[in-house]
Amino acid sequence: MTPSDFLEQFRIFASEELENLLMPVNKAPGEEPEYRAPEVFKMNLPNKSAQKKKAPYVVLQFLNGNDSQNVGEEMKSVCNVRVVVCACSDDLDEGPLNVLNILVRLRSALLEKRVLANRYQLQTPLEYLVYPDNPAPFFFGEMMTVWEIPTVRRKVSYG
Repeated sequence: MTPSDFLEQFRIFASEELENLLMPVNKAPGEEPEYRAPEVFKMNLPNKSAQKKKAPYVVLQFLNGNDSQNVGEEMKSVCNVRVVVCACSDDLDEGPLNVLNILVRLRSALLEKRVLANRYQLQTPLEYLVYPDNPAPFFFGEMMTVWEIPTVRRKVSYG
């Protein structure tokens, strides 16, 4: 249950940090420009058509987890979460900059806070990139995050 709770806490955090970052919304040619904050999703978009309708957006994808224990140390649990960012623009300069703005806003907030919900701790490295080739008018980037999450405790002691 911890990974699901973690993704929800991360979604809430990202939504709050991006709520004032207004980005262009994908519109048909000739329609008035519209702006809104990126919407944040867990694991994937709701459906295939949302890829174009929901831009700008952020998707938090749980990639993998690892439980390990060195001799004489406590059990440690970590997980890797990929943050996928999409922005849209007809301007080939503005589009990648919008992606970068979303990534930098999240990066700064994560590095300032470092702990979500008093139990999920950001680890280093924190990597991010803007994809160099994009299917205009959509532009993408990603951030790779590593988190220490609470471990499962043994209920029965041995020995």
